[in-house]
Amino acid sequence: MSCDCTEKVSLLIDGELPENEAREVQRHLLQCVDCQRAKTDFLGFRSQIGAYVPQLEPVTQREALNRILKRRPVKVRSARPAC
Repeated sequence: MSCDCTEKVSLLIDGELPENEAREVQRHLLQCVDCQRAKTDFLGFRSQIGAYVPQLEPVTQREALNRILKRRPVKVRSARPAC
């Protein structure tokens, strides 16, 4: 893409632009084919992420987490007597 506004298109889609800047980007989108494609790509990607279904069952996730945690060294803190 040759347009420098594609990042602003992403911010527009996410609702992160101030109102006046959002209007500018919307006007820009009417004329810029690169940004129109970027908008389509961003929206498609967002849709794919929203439709993603994790493949692991909760039990499998818990077992994987336990395996990861067992690999980490655990620091044991000594108990201090209460004053």
